[in-house]
Amino acid sequence: MVEHGVTHVPMEVSSHALALGRVGGTRFAVGAFTNLSQDHLDFHRDLEDYFQAKALLFDGRSEREVVCVDGEWGRRLVTEDTITASTTGDASWTATDVETFPTGEQRFRAHGPDRTLDVRLRLPGPFNIANALLAAGVLTAAGIPADAIERGLAEVDVPGRMERVALGQDFTAVVDYSHKPGAVSAVLDAARAQVINGGGRVLVVLGCGGDRDVAKRPLMGEAAARRSDLLVVTDDNPRSENAADIRAAMLAGALEVPRPNAARSSKRATGAKPSPKRVHRARAGDVVVIAGKGHETGQEVAGVVHPFSDRDEVAAALRRRLDTGSARIGDGSGGNAEHGGTRAPGRWPGRQRGGKVIRLSLADIAEAVGGRLHHADGTEVVTGSVEFDSRKIGPGGLFVAVPGERVDGHDFAARAVADGAAGVLAAREVPTADGPIPTVIVPELSEHHPSRAMALAGDVDGSGAAVLAALARLARAVVDRLPELAVIGVTGSSGKTSTKDLIAQVLEPAGPTVAPPGSFNNELGHPWTALRADEHTRHLVLELSARGRGHIAALCEVAPPRIGAVLNVGSAHLGEFGSQEAVAQTKGELVEALPAAADGGVAVLNADDPLVAAMAERTRARVVRVGQSPAADVRAEDIELDEQARAEFTLVTATGSARVKLPLHGEHHVGNALTAAAIAVELGASVEEAAARLGSVRRVSARRMEVTETPGGVTVINDAYNANPESVRAALKTLASMTRGKPGRAWAVLGVMGELGDAEVAAHDEIGRLAVRLNIDRLVVVGDQARAMHQGASLEGSWGEESVLVPDVDAAVALLRDELRPGDVVLAKASKVAALWRVAEQLTEQVTDRSATERAGGQA
Repeated sequence: MVEHGVTHVPMEVSSHALALGRVGGTRFAVGAFTNLSQDHLDFHRDLEDYFQAKALLFDGRSEREVVCVDGEWGRRLVTEDTITASTTGDASWTATDVETFPTGEQRFRAHGPDRTLDVRLRLPGPFNIANALLAAGVLTAAGIPADAIERGLAEVDVPGRMERVALGQDFTAVVDYSHKPGAVSAVLDAARAQVINGGGRVLVVLGCGGDRDVAKRPLMGEAAARRSDLLVVTDDNPRSENAADIRAAMLAGALEVPRPNAARSSKRATGAKPSPKRVHRARAGDVVVIAGKGHETGQEVAGVVHPFSDRDEVAAALRRRLDTGSARIGDGSGGNAEHGGTRAPGRWPGRQRGGKVIRLSLADIAEAVGGRLHHADGTEVVTGSVEFDSRKIGPGGLFVAVPGERVDGHDFAARAVADGAAGVLAAREVPTADGPIPTVIVPELSEHHPSRAMALAGDVDGSGAAVLAALARLARAVVDRLPELAVIGVTGSSGKTSTKDLIAQVLEPAGPTVAPPGSFNNELGHPWTALRADEHTRHLVLELSARGRGHIAALCEVAPPRIGAVLNVGSAHLGEFGSQEAVAQTKGELVEALPAAADGGVAVLNADDPLVAAMAERTRARVVRVGQSPAADVRAEDIELDEQARAEFTLVTATGSARVKLPLHGEHHVGNALTAAAIAVELGASVEEAAARLGSVRRVSARRMEVTETPGGVTVINDAYNANPESVRAALKTLASMTRGKPGRAWAVLGVMGELGDAEVAAHDEIGRLAVRLNIDRLVVVGDQARAMHQGASLEGSWGEESVLVPDVDAAVALLRDELRPGDVVLAKASKVAALWRVAEQLTEQVTDRSATERAGGQA
């Protein structure tokens, strides 16, 4: 390591290694102690013996000693020369000015003997503040500069430790390695702190390994039950033991905690498949914690290790939830037991942020939509969420019956009411043998015109359009009742979803924020999202799509925006619009809908796009220009890219400037970030706050610059949700930046860019030529529809097999698996119809699924 320039080696030293003398000949510059709780008593005689093994690290083999003294075990290690850390009392290192955010991020000041650090930490929970203080003490003792410590702590993401799995769902899902009682308690206390103000619940899936300390099993069950609203006990590496016996021991501890609902156990024979972990009850604002395996990628049953990853299972379940309304994790043959009940004693839920509509009676709803009541007297009250998927209905909800391509929502109205719905919004009366169904019958439309909206693909008689029109009127009625709500609209030819996600993340610290999952931006997704706002919501961030003129204007009627942002006007959907000028005319409907400047209207326009900049003449709102142009009011200067194509730049505004370090891949995110910053500043953030929030954002929506490294050392960029010429150019530039000056090769796996009309051949030809000019090593063109891309690359100067045309995804994957080598970087991008995300997901062995928003038809 020394020969390769390594200067510091952090080493996790286990009690086994110390007790067995495995590190007997090792001298440590710094030794550190975090905490101690029950574990490994299958190896150690008792906790005291366990502690004495840990204490061997401090028997003189460490030149400096840093100890967390929040617990009695740590305090026993302190000597006159010990550097101490504590979140609760006097110590060498302490924390003040602690701020926590709904995303789990924490910020605080770390005070040491000779320095004070401003710490930004992605990891949630007080225990991670203690860990960060300990790390600061260790790094300072090791001679690391203060600014390097601050930067390093801000970048920390520990796989499997409070690791968030986010695919656009409206609740938080985390995977954690906690496998002993103290760790379970600490993690769930952090989860409880995250939901206590928002009214969500803590749902826990917990397993415990076999052939290990048996005494901790009931203690883990009890710790989880005391801190959760629903506990699912499941399998986690049963090894040679009977998995049912392990679950029973954990459940015995859980049942010591009184709950109004009796616990129930589901017993199945443990077989070859991984044990299932079911989480199908999560609602908006909840935190779901999958605890036990963390970063592990195998499930050991009867001596056989089966491939299994909690993170992959959670991601697959979230995709199924978005797709079908079910979030059942795994479908193997293991067992699980549930301990259900209400909130832990003394913790009572408030309203679910982003889940429930404001309180409305069916009479209120009928008046808002112009409908009539059927089997209802109007006093029935909707207190839950508005849903078009009957499987997502909870108590007090409103079910929206929409006819689909395969099934008609009206056929599921009875089920929705049986599951607790207060009523149904429907196009017709719904007969049932099980009793009356309280219904608001929406008025028929005067005219029915066939629609190309995917949400209305099954609408043959206009009833679906009538229901969606009523849903839009209901959303408008709700938004009108929320005068403190700031509605922000975003549109553009590309980048809408990523920018919407950025805006929501930078606004969330300033107040509860609602935004749609993924690209759920059409006639169904728009009102559905607006109806998730309630009296506690401060920001409603909406993405506006269009298939033709008038569509954006219609969406603005549903939830009138006060702030509107237009990102760009490109060549996406030229087949629909005919020209870029027509696209600009439609995108500009957003700024035309804004209130006047005197009434608070703000139009955020891209100063670098002439067609967007010209929209300033079409609005009464105050115009804020963003971009790299000197004419921009909010602009980026001194842009730098790191080796992963992540941008760092100076954010310049009229009130000051601050440095921003984006954690997202691709220089094109700079423009998106400027829009988010401008909106945050307009809504009260300082430029420093906006910059800090941008530095902690995450990619939220799937298949958009989703960067994964495979176990074989290949980096895969899954940007395959959709494509147009502008977004493909940006992705290719990112790929080129990530491979420049490195031994690995750049692979671009590209497919058809849809809806380009007469420009289709020229646009594909130009992308092929650009790949050659950017020195992309290999171009793999998938599908005959994109043939012009391959031809363009060949005519530009590609030779041999630099560019190849393959017939389908399977052929592309076979080629890649045969030729990829460590260090290579692969980009997959195309329009949704090509489904090139399957290339990325097969290379990274992820589960392929389609999200609900894709099926419901997010638009441009």
